Amino acid sequence: MKVKGPDPSLSSPYIGLGEAQRKREVNWLTDTRLLVCDADECGIFLETNPRAHIVRKLQDPVTAAVLTDNSLVTLQNGSMLRVYRNGGELQIETKIRPDELPGTPTAVLPLPLNCSYLIGSSHGAIRLMC
Repeated sequence: MKVKGPDPSLSSPYIGLGEAQRKREVNWLTDTRLLVCDADECGIFLETNPRAHIVRKLQDPVTAAVLTDNSLVTLQNGSMLRVYRNGGELQIETKIRPDELPGTPTAVLPLPLNCSYLIGSSHGAIRLMC
């Protein structure tokens, strides 16, 4: 795997895999562990010490990911909200029902002071969920 620097035309870094280059989001979890997200493939945790290797694959492709001080919050296919802590251990998993949020969840913002999340959907709806 060859890691390339940020392309000025892209809003986030990407990883080039051979000839097929696709935009991916990279989130550092610790000094040596990172999450690579792609909307078409399952997210993966990579450990970079002593060399880059896959530690774990997530169950589904990641559509949105946000890193806070002590957790990683992801929206994954099937309207699943998952919260990982301690460098990648799954702590919370819940399915967002269509009657709670119309459309497909596309964005998440953790609100750590009251342990809730703002979740946005493809229909433009925003909901506060605890």
